[in-house]
Amino acid sequence: MSNPKRTAIAAIALAGCLLIPAARERPAFTGAYVASVGDGAGSRRGGWDFAPMPGVRLGVDAESAVAGDRGMTPALAVGGRVGAVVTPRTLVYVRAGYARIRRGRATRRHGWELAAGIERIAQSDSSARRDMRVAANAPDRTIVSETIYRL
Repeated sequence: MSNPKRTAIAAIALAGCLLIPAARERPAFTGAYVASVGDGAGSRRGGWDFAPMPGVRLGVDAESAVAGDRGMTPALAVGGRVGAVVTPRTLVYVRAGYARIRRGRATRRHGWELAAGIERIAQSDSSARRDMRVAANAPDRTIVSETIYRL
């Protein structure tokens, strides 16, 4: 027959062992996220960032849009980013990837997209990002603001 007091102590110890790693705070600018992109195109972005070493962030992401400014829609963009945490709440980064832009209903252009920007933590689970994008298949540079929600 088991001792109820020992069983309770063992259960509390086990729960503590399981919960302590979960309670650890994850590094800033890491994990899965979704974003609302303020580019006038109704874009949505999602991705994953991780910290291979302190102060460095690597990530992958994808963006999709349904309508566009001046008849242009970045129908699809996929890529990655490399960033440096310059303060506990600020990340500077560069992004590169593939972009497919649709002009009107018929013309599609394929090519690369480059961006450089800054992300600033607003709250524990959200941040604001602003970057300048240049694409081989677009006529001009675009400055884009995003609201990031960490999952």
